[in-house]
Amino acid sequence: MCCRNLMKNHFMSLQARGAMASLLLVFLSGSVDASVQTNAATEALIDRVVALTEHGDPATLEKTTAGYLIDASTKFNPGVSEDTWTSVRADVNDVISNEIKPGYGEQALLTRHFIEDASFLDDELRHLITIMQDPVMQRWGIAMRNSSTTNYVATLSQQVNNQLWFVVSIVLRRHGLQTADTSRAARQSH
Repeated sequence: MCCRNLMKNHFMSLQARGAMASLLLVFLSGSVDASVQTNAATEALIDRVVALTEHGDPATLEKTTAGYLIDASTKFNPGVSEDTWTSVRADVNDVISNEIKPGYGEQALLTRHFIEDASFLDDELRHLITIMQDPVMQRWGIAMRNSSTTNYVATLSQQVNNQLWFVVSIVLRRHGLQTADTSRAARQSH
């Protein structure tokens, strides 16, 4: 139960930060002109594009990421039964499912960002919806978000991060800089 409350608070915190960031952007941009404001019709079009990108579970990406975190935790908990890990996964997925509603998962937020960044007009959004409803594009979208692709992206991302850290570490050492928190390592050795 403690884990669920922590995760729930984390998601609430993320939602609150998102709302604060939105308010901050409006404040920093000064007065919001009519071309930036979205009306109900535009919001409906955006919601339709988001719905076409989700294809099922709105929390697929979050659950996959949580799965990798759980997998990493197994090495710190030797001897724990597979039944326990299955239960942990189910509990985590349950918390995530209860917190992430359709239209507000990571994929939906990315889609909303893409739309905002591209500054689509309503006619362009309608055209995008038509394209996304094409059966070939629907298959493409599903393939882009299926579990195999999600796992591949996560693995690829980790490999790229490891390779980049290797490069950064070499350059840091070349400049006489440390690549680890030696103060923490020193405290642990005492």
